Amino acid sequence: MHIFFAGDGNTGSDGMAVYGNMGGCTLTPTETAIQEAMEVEDVFTKDEVAKRSYEKAEKFRRDQAAQIRYATEEGRQEGRLEGRKEGEEKGILGTIAVLKSLNWDKKTIALKLVEVFGLDDKAANGYVDANW
Repeated sequence: MHIFFAGDGNTGSDGMAVYGNMGGCTLTPTETAIQEAMEVEDVFTKDEVAKRSYEKAEKFRRDQAAQIRYATEEGRQEGRLEGRKEGEEKGILGTIAVLKSLNWDKKTIALKLVEVFGLDDKAANGYVDANW
């Protein structure tokens, strides 16, 4: 079997590069992939059952890859959200510590937390009480 490929290499009479048969030539990774694809295609033209089996296996691999990409992106989004929550928590605790050191009272600190962090009154008072 001969492989015809546009690119550098030995040029045939049609202007395409001729890389020879598998018996005596050295293939680069790209050429190897082309050879494998041609061999798979050759099997498919002879055996419809093998073709369907291969197509099912390829669909399964593509579906798996899509599921992995989806799960990875979901994990990243969860991580970002978790990181934001942790950062906000540190900001709230830091704010309480600084305002407490400036002798602000609990009620005023809680109001500041509502203003700056958008907390409701109950949550703000809970943070202040827990960290007083």
